[in-house]
Amino acid sequence: MTQESLQQKFKTMASKVALTSCTSATAFPSMSKPDVIKFPRVLFHEGIQNLSAFTTTGVFTCRESGLYVVFMNLITFSTSAFIKIFRNSQMMSVLYTSSGTLESLHAETSGSGMGAVELVAGDTIVVKAESNNIILNPSTCLTIVKI
Repeated sequence: MTQESLQQKFKTMASKVALTSCTSATAFPSMSKPDVIKFPRVLFHEGIQNLSAFTTTGVFTCRESGLYVVFMNLITFSTSAFIKIFRNSQMMSVLYTSSGTLESLHAETSGSGMGAVELVAGDTIVVKAESNNIILNPSTCLTIVKI
């Protein structure tokens, strides 16, 4: 390896990429299979070059190759919910919640899922509803961090 290629490799390894974003704070979106869940309320970001594309489409596109941790917490007003996280078109994590029945309008169920995944530039992360009538709480969030 040349000194220049080593410097580039260290620069890539040291680059910071992090994103925490949640569903809308003012609406309770209802999702059904195969809807892409969008996270327009960004709480934190660093090193994200395509932030507006992510918040409008719900698709995270990797710009910095490396090892990433993807975490999602799901809070829903539905009696059950089934969500999948995909790397490109391959499922990498599943979230499922169930309460049997909800006793009141304000009852919630929750679940979380995470995974470590090697991403290369151009890879995508997307979260999709896999069941119908999922009513999302505004505290439903997605975090993606390059480690």
